[in-house]
Amino acid sequence: MRVLIISILFISSRLPAQTNGLFFPAVVSTNGSILATNAEFRGFNGGRVCFLIGDSDYRVFSGSQLDPAVLSRLGTTAEKLAAAQAALDANNKRFTSEYHAAQQRIANQRISEALAIKQKAAEDKRDARAALDKRRQERESRTVIIRQPPGSGLTDNQQVGAYSP
Repeated sequence: MRVLIISILFISSRLPAQTNGLFFPAVVSTNGSILATNAEFRGFNGGRVCFLIGDSDYRVFSGSQLDPAVLSRLGTTAEKLAAAQAALDANNKRFTSEYHAAQQRIANQRISEALAIKQKAAEDKRDARAALDKRRQERESRTVIIRQPPGSGLTDNQQVGAYSP
């Protein structure tokens, strides 16, 4: 709630008033108590009404807190503000659900990409192993075993040293 009020205050401090600077010597509540004095109307945010008190003090009141005469001077009613708040809440709910759906799509896409990378790595490993096996078979097919003639005194596959005269 505090973050919402701070964000409303920040936004309303950066934006010009939505009307031509309505000034209220006293902002009165529904039970007749004074909520603020010397307040300048700054704008609406859903069902809330923002006022500037002094140079930098902002106060935000819900429409149901304010006297109907104050709301009348602002050209609205508590019912209109309640409807505006309901519309704002509906927009926020829609935005939140769209945001979560987008986050889920991004997460699913990242999972798919990771699985594709893993599958590609497994295929590359399988292809490399197949290429290695093929080279091994080719090498073995080129290997020639020399059989020694009978009576030479050498056995098959025995290496013969270099000849020197």
